Amino acid sequence: MTSSRMLAKSSKARQFAGVLLLLFSAASACAAPPPKVDERALRDAMSAGLKDSDSAKFKDFKMKASGDQGSLWLICGQVNAKNAFGGYVGFAPFFVMGISANGKTMSTYLGVTVGKVAEMRCAQEGLG
Repeated sequence: MTSSRMLAKSSKARQFAGVLLLLFSAASACAAPPPKVDERALRDAMSAGLKDSDSAKFKDFKMKASGDQGSLWLICGQVNAKNAFGGYVGFAPFFVMGISANGKTMSTYLGVTVGKVAEMRCAQEGLG
């Protein structure tokens, strides 16, 4: 094999390696960790649907990005809060959309749903 052919093959191999590197770096950029949930802001958003939103305890957060920008997140989880008699009622599913302006913390929450409808919505979104 002549040196010019070897050089051409080597150049193609470098181009291919460069394309692979770009693909892997783009994939890893898309797999950025989800922003942190601001539980105080989430409690405030749930205040209309819970008797005592200040007592709310959360667990089992599951999230996925919605849209290209990565600023809107679909969030499912479990919430337990006190009822009118002051006793905890037990964990119930919830669904909410969270907005992250800085990519690190979600501080705005919309469309809070708790109970059976939330459970169905979470299953629909693949977060059940």
